[in-house]
Amino acid sequence: MTNFHRTVALLLCLGPCHSVLALPRPMRDLFDLPLNVTILNDLNNIRDTKINPAIASAIPASIPLDFTESGSDGSCIVPSPFHGCICHASAGYDATVTQANGLNSLHVITFSQVLLNITDPTNIQMAATAQVGLGSASTAGNAHCSEDACGIKADEHGTFSASMAAVGTLELSGYAAPNITANCTSINVTHAIIHFDSLSLSNVNVNIDLGPIKIPIGDIASLVLKLIPSIKPAIETAVSSSLDGTIPKYVTSILPCLPLPGSKKIII
Repeated sequence: MTNFHRTVALLLCLGPCHSVLALPRPMRDLFDLPLNVTILNDLNNIRDTKINPAIASAIPASIPLDFTESGSDGSCIVPSPFHGCICHASAGYDATVTQANGLNSLHVITFSQVLLNITDPTNIQMAATAQVGLGSASTAGNAHCSEDACGIKADEHGTFSASMAAVGTLELSGYAAPNITANCTSINVTHAIIHFDSLSLSNVNVNIDLGPIKIPIGDIASLVLKLIPSIKPAIETAVSSSLDGTIPKYVTSILPCLPLPGSKKIII
């Protein structure tokens, strides 16, 4: 079977061929390795030298955030020797995250799989998945506490910071198009999106003068941790937007047109 006939055979695969391994043998023989394995190998070969530096350049180092969590506390600080309370103290406190820093430390750990789905005889839909992690990232924001004790009121403002870690997946989607004239198959990446499986904050540092009424500093720190459900999707959206605008075109430009059997593989 000639390269031309092998390519035609591949183009005529009208069924749901979810992977090159699922193709009838004449079509599997189109490639020295299954196409999805070849793409996976190529992505991992350029992961550290080209893809990760491009990700670092595409994502801003910091993004603005604006989410707040609030809490309150109160107790009697001068009880009556008879019944009731002579002096009652109350405090309201909140933490507002204003930015996430170090997001450009996001990097691909490894590309784990490439799935192919032939739904149309003229193209092969592709989805590549990679494990990603944040290297050195953090959040920062404002802390506030208002106090009232025995008619004495105080209002204090300060700041907080916290280390941030995240792991998740990068999904690249696109298509592979056999090019009979060039005797190869081109890879075209069209979209990139990030999903964080987990995001955590640690080493919360609160810098605030709590004034005459001391509430436990841990109360404010615990509010910072409650911000995680709001921070996670906001960072996912911002990072995905940055990557989707640049990474698909870049990855498409650096992946080789995969040669058909008998052709010389392009070295990148």
